[in-house]
Formats: sequence, structure tokens, C-alpha cells
Amino acid sequence: MTKSEFREDGKSQRAVIKGLTDTGEAANNIMKLAPGLWQSNPDAWQHLVDVYAMRIRLTHTYHRTNPNIVFETVLNDLPALESQSGRTS
Repeated sequence: MTKSEFREDGKSQRAVIKGLTDTGEAANNIMKLAPGLWQSNPDAWQHLVDVYAMRIRLTHTYHRTNPNIVFETVLNDLPALESQSGRTS
């Protein structure tokens, strides 16, 4: 899906935003369960903090959500988060 298509497709926007808020909630839970991660892997910790911050923003300022930022986050930032998790495609 192109950015233009995404901007015009409210259903896809809502689905992606829901996935990001769920991911943000999972990040919050990880930080609670593994508070020592910030010392052992500060890069991964920062990704979790950023994901949770986006969850807060999407949840509480949903009326000002910019679909361009959501699209760019999925395109550019989620792969970095995945690489921190140690998973491979």
C-alpha cells in the first residue's frame, strides 16, 4: 500500500493504529516485567519507551493523528524494533 492509498483508507488507518496501540501496551508490559533491560540493552529499552509513548499519543490524541507519521512509523521504525527483539524474518 502506498502512502497515498493509506491516507485515503480510514479502515486501514484504524487497523494499523490499533496494532500500534497494542504493541505499545505490550512494550509497557515488557518494561514492567524486565526493568533491568534498560541497563543490559539500552537501545532496546529506548525503542520500548518510544513505542509506549506513541501508544499514549495515539490513544489520547487520536483526533490529531497524522496518517503520514503512522505510515512512516510502520515503514521505518517497526523494522528497527523487530531487529531489537532478536527475531529474523
